[in-house]
Amino acid sequence: MKAIKLFGATCNVGGRALALALKSLSASKAALVRKYSAKIYTATEKLDTGTKAALVKALRSVGIPSDSARALADIIMWLV
Repeated sequence: MKAIKLFGATCNVGGRALALALKSLSASKAALVRKYSAKIYTATEKLDTGTKAALVKALRSVGIPSDSARALADIIMWLV
């Protein structure tokens, strides 16, 4: 849970730099991180459980489309 919130805070401060680091893993997911970095931060601050389903729900609640929310949740949970 703390690691997920830390990932969100990192996106808020350095989303562009984080996207560059992720680009070698998945260019499409790195683009999503860059595009939605501020919303990722807001969503992770809303979390009260550290499950993938809760993360997808939080990402969707801040306006991220469902397919993008699932892709972002995959990369966040993989990194954490």
